Amino acid sequence: MSDVSRLDGLEQVRSINMLTSTQYKRRKVDEQNIHEQQQDEKILEYIKNAQVEDLKPEQYDLEWLENLSKQLKLAIKENSSVHSEVHLNELIKQISNITLAELPLYNDFIRLNQDSFQELISHPNHDIINQFIKVFNDLIDSEYEDDQSELLKYLSQHQIINFLSNYLSEISSTVTTLDQQQQQQLQDIQDVQITILTIFNELTNYEDTNLKNDLIKQDDFIQFLINTIRQVRKIDEITYYRELINDYLYKLSSWDPIRFISKHGFYIEVMLIQLSFFTNQEPEDGSTQENFIETGIQILSNLVSNKSGRELFLTNEGFELLLILIKNGDWGFKTFIKISNYLIESINDSNNVDLSSLIIDSNYFLNHVFKNLNKFKNDRDVIYQILKILVKLIIFLPFNSDQRIRLINKLINKNYKSLNVILKIETKYDQNVSKLDIKASESNDTVYSFDELYIDKIENGLDILQQISIFKSWLLIEDDKLKNDMIHMKYFNLDKLRNILTGYKDELKFNIENTTNQDLKNEFFEYTTMINELLANLYT
Repeated sequence: MSDVSRLDGLEQVRSINMLTSTQYKRRKVDEQNIHEQQQDEKILEYIKNAQVEDLKPEQYDLEWLENLSKQLKLAIKENSSVHSEVHLNELIKQISNITLAELPLYNDFIRLNQDSFQELISHPNHDIINQFIKVFNDLIDSEYEDDQSELLKYLSQHQIINFLSNYLSEISSTVTTLDQQQQQQLQDIQDVQITILTIFNELTNYEDTNLKNDLIKQDDFIQFLINTIRQVRKIDEITYYRELINDYLYKLSSWDPIRFISKHGFYIEVMLIQLSFFTNQEPEDGSTQENFIETGIQILSNLVSNKSGRELFLTNEGFELLLILIKNGDWGFKTFIKISNYLIESINDSNNVDLSSLIIDSNYFLNHVFKNLNKFKNDRDVIYQILKILVKLIIFLPFNSDQRIRLINKLINKNYKSLNVILKIETKYDQNVSKLDIKASESNDTVYSFDELYIDKIENGLDILQQISIFKSWLLIEDDKLKNDMIHMKYFNLDKLRNILTGYKDELKFNIENTTNQDLKNEFFEYTTMINELLANLYT
């Protein structure tokens, strides 16, 4: 054999040996991975089956936090591979354990990790950002506001609120670009959307004034949220995410309704569109759709209490929609009285006469109101709302108008059948309130103060008796025959009527002295004047 042939043979043997060695190493790695996977599965199975007391947690204290903070900073610096990102992700998850510490670590956490935060929220990998947002949600808890002074300061000074709002807008814009093959990615985005809105809703529970101002002034973000609601075109598109949006907007509109109307008055139009989906269908009890629409109704009620809000509501044919909704079963009727009570709130509003007349002209309200009073006699909130509407009608319908005559006739027809429904309700709640007077007389004054007694009376129906007393007092000045008939009715007590109105006047006086809202002061003054006139008539 030649030297060349011998060399070729040796080369072939060397190649075969190298290939065999590589295959062997690869097999060893595979076996090792399989072994590690089996070990991981055993550990997971152990954790799954273990009792809570068998799992001894780490000691979550300042030393632990300092160590975690150092690891975070190091992991962020080394974050150049998939492996290191996985490690960083696991470290971020550990942050949630701050909530398990015996002593509050929130402020220490901010002190140690401010620089790391900025790195995390600007990370190129959205999975890292999303994990940080989820953990941040665990830390935001208004119950620990006293222990989170540095956290609250950090929120405003380092633009975390702006980051969250901008990031929500950013990821939301990608949802429409995803197809059916990207369901997992879509679900991940929706989870982050919900987490961010959960954070914002929890932030509204803090008492910090600066934080509230920061949230209120996020006009672009608020507009984005309202436009997200505007996108709903049918009931099935009302999701939990949109329910959370309405929850958040409710808080903001309650804090400063005038500013909300000025900057975001188009919400009224958007919410009226959502209400229109329920003209023939009631929201399912306890559903996301019900929570969403009920919160929207509360927001509308807040906004129409303001003159500018009322004008927007009426301009967008909101009252016409209410007259349609009233026919949609119990839910529609309750929705009508709830919003209408705020819509006809101001005693001096020029719209009150027209709106009151429209309610009577619609026929449905007058044909069903006393049936519903009887139907909901055990639901004090609904009873109170219905009575408030009746009081407003008797105040604002012009004397001798067709609409007022129709209302009075409804009350007195069939031997005062409808009026007797009101009187039966009065008897029930009068008994509740009288029991409290007896209880108070048997108690020591130091145990049961006047203020406590008055609050208890309101909760047991004194507010209902006040509305009925105003309504009856107006009927007494309607005409002499009606007055004579009412005075001779069973259980009619003129002294009790005077006492309730006098107590209500004192309540109005207290409200005047303790409110800084000039519009409310004016309302209370007007009602006080009205009560004085009604009382004067009762003494003639």
